[in-house]
Amino acid sequence: METNIDNLAEAIRGLTDAIRELDAEGMSVDELAEGIPALTVLMDRAEAARLGMVGEFDRRGGADVTAHTSTTSWLKDRCDISGSTAREKVRVARALRLMPLTEAAFGDGRLGYSHVRELTRCHSAHPDVFGDHEETLVDVAGPLSVRDLRRALDHWRQTLDGPGVLDELEEQHGRRRLWLSEAFEGMIRMDGDIDPDTAEPIRVALDAICDRDARASTDDHRTQSQKRADALSEICRQWLDGADTPQIGGERPHLDVLVDVDVLSGWTAGAGETTGGRVVHPEVARRLACDASVSRIVLAGDSEPLDVGRRTRVVPAGMRRALVARDRGCRFPGCDRPPRWCDAHHIIHWIRNGPTSLYNLVLLCRRHHRIVHEGRWQVLRDQGDITFIYPNGIEHTNSDRLISM
Repeated sequence: METNIDNLAEAIRGLTDAIRELDAEGMSVDELAEGIPALTVLMDRAEAARLGMVGEFDRRGGADVTAHTSTTSWLKDRCDISGSTAREKVRVARALRLMPLTEAAFGDGRLGYSHVRELTRCHSAHPDVFGDHEETLVDVAGPLSVRDLRRALDHWRQTLDGPGVLDELEEQHGRRRLWLSEAFEGMIRMDGDIDPDTAEPIRVALDAICDRDARASTDDHRTQSQKRADALSEICRQWLDGADTPQIGGERPHLDVLVDVDVLSGWTAGAGETTGGRVVHPEVARRLACDASVSRIVLAGDSEPLDVGRRTRVVPAGMRRALVARDRGCRFPGCDRPPRWCDAHHIIHWIRNGPTSLYNLVLLCRRHHRIVHEGRWQVLRDQGDITFIYPNGIEHTNSDRLISM
């Protein structure tokens, strides 16, 4: 006597055989373009059937029969999936048992799994009112992309009456978090979750800087994620450089790098270290010291601080104004970034007795300042000409940009 499982197993075997015989390399592009969405619909309908079974298994307490602690544990074990994936499948399956119209649309292929996930999240947040709007939401969801559906559901949430919506927003805000932790090979990992209201000014600021960079240069090979990382660093640097930053212990917040003077001079090997414990390559320390406040700390033999000298501004404000008037922006070949994006680079580093004079300074945007130091470029000045020597020996010379009035 055949059972439902026997029939299902036979159907799956036939379908699996048909899929196995597909020859993607032998298909035309048109056939591939038609076949991929068709298989996606098939996978979604199979997922609908599976989640229906998971929901019923959960309702009957099937995990107890096999001595598993929960349906999630059973699904993770028997289906060989991660715990987070199993939890999400069980969450969706439980919600669908209370969402008959969504479940039906999922089963007959009108909604895909990604759409269903968004609807179940909405149901979980507003179970008391979702049923009254389910038919409309299912009809709206079908033609929309997942991103547009998410936006539509956000609008729907905002139109609801009652304290539940505000409670959800407050709970969402309470879950905001941001971590900075050390990762492999000296990288710093940033991770977290931010509620929409907190995230929006961050998004606007990052996008503004990325858009500015895109307009300023057509020869920028950074990825979008690299641009966002650089933009975040620039925002923080601008804040630290600002006049309104709060004082801590009588000083504005600042980055401290501790490095032996002989290492900074290049006379001996070694590295620097931030006060937070991060090891800094000596060339990075030299770049940071190009246009920064520097103080002397005299140490005893066991690195015990004996004397701390006063902070001195390496490039005074008046000299920087003259430098801006002369260079008008980054002097690196082909770069037209304006002065406000630039550091003052010592052609002969001050630690090697290079003077802090207009003749020995050149404006470099932060990207090219990094390249000059860490990329081992050479920069030479001869009267009004500045020559950049590529690591491969090729030279590029440009003249001072000061315009006589």
